[in-house]
Amino acid sequence: MAEGGAGDLTAPEGKGGWIDLRTGPREERNALLARSLFDPGRAAEIAARYESEPELELAGRIEQGRLVGLAGWRREADGGVELRHLAVLPEAERCGIGRRLVRHALERSAAGRLVAETDDDAVGFYRRIGCTARPLGELHPGRERWRCELRRYGSREPEAADFEKIAGWPRSRAEAYYMFPSGGWPLRAERLQARAAERRLPTLMLDASGTPAAYANVYEDEGQWWIGNVIVNPELRGRGAAEALLLKLCRDAGERLGADELHLVCHSPNAKALLLYSGLGWEPYRILRKLGPELEPLAGIAMKKRLESTYSHYSGRNIKI
Repeated sequence: MAEGGAGDLTAPEGKGGWIDLRTGPREERNALLARSLFDPGRAAEIAARYESEPELELAGRIEQGRLVGLAGWRREADGGVELRHLAVLPEAERCGIGRRLVRHALERSAAGRLVAETDDDAVGFYRRIGCTARPLGELHPGRERWRCELRRYGSREPEAADFEKIAGWPRSRAEAYYMFPSGGWPLRAERLQARAAERRLPTLMLDASGTPAAYANVYEDEGQWWIGNVIVNPELRGRGAAEALLLKLCRDAGERLGADELHLVCHSPNAKALLLYSGLGWEPYRILRKLGPELEPLAGIAMKKRLESTYSHYSGRNIKI
């Protein structure tokens, strides 16, 4: 269920991972780095700077044993990071790799914000992953430049008053059903709070201003860990909150619950969510027959994701997790 045509690259997470390219395979690294440069001939020079300058970091993404993308960034004095280089193999484009690379740079650096400069050709990508974009003018004749900024989301356990807000996020009976099939409509805060009390890792994401942005929790069923009750504040949709929430839950489930795999169910009419999950490495494995909010038949698509370690060893041909 890839976002684009290169569906063979959206492998289960057990076949993918992150590597530190400052010490990684130089030939493959430099060839990929060259794709992000105005002057590809400078790839070796730029790579050498990543190797020698401690404030620079270069990470690579592995899928099915191949290096398919990289991101390079610099830590800034104000606590942010500047994304300096981003490259994805042509056959891996539109599979969510670029989105993962940007988010990894932000999470890995523990920065509050990430900034990047780009041109008209790529500004749409940055907007789609939740960045704001400010025009800088034509720094080169005929080429508009943009400064893009992505803010990191914070998180905490929801309090009683938060559930009143969360209950108002579904904008329709269908959205309420996708979030909480047995919750009813209109959704009531006390039902959400009671369900959260029965589950693990109830998590509320907050944007940079402290506004609640997204919510979900984790529960155990027949020895498997599942994510449930996923919902995003409608005022903040399309800004990376859902992705930040899912990454947070994956990390916490591995560290705090000892999970090595997470599952979820996404309903067939919810195409945007299906594309989001697929782009983040979730793999469908079972179709469940369901009755929708109007008792119409629909499919519940069970998906799973292997939880990966931060960095893996990469030999240049095979990956060992």
